[in-house]
Amino acid sequence: MTKDRIPDDEVSARSHAFEPPPGRLGALRRTSAVLIEMLELRLELIANDLELEKLRAVAILTRLLAALALGLASLALLLGALLLAVPEAYRWMAALGAGLVCALAAVLLWRRAAAVVSEGAFVATRAEFKRDREGL
Repeated sequence: MTKDRIPDDEVSARSHAFEPPPGRLGALRRTSAVLIEMLELRLELIANDLELEKLRAVAILTRLLAALALGLASLALLLGALLLAVPEAYRWMAALGAGLVCALAAVLLWRRAAAVVSEGAFVATRAEFKRDREGL
């Protein structure tokens, strides 16, 4: 036998050294190991959800800013063309009508943005915690 080699019976004894003993203490150790593992999984799930929410927020803000910029540019051009096409005597009524249409569009867009935000954050994490509570 060489110095570097560990006998097989010692290797098997070392591998069984980490198993908790039978009985109440062993059950307590196994239960605590399962709880710790479950907590680790939940923390990983929270971290994943945070990353998803961050990406979702960036995507929403990017799209909103692009839509806002394009919408303002097109609105200015269309209102200018509309007001120039209307006879001078009726321009104030045309400006008022265009303003009302723009306000209505703003309200509708605000509601759509609020609906996207109201989907809620951490959907997967909350569902997993709910299943955990039901399982206990």
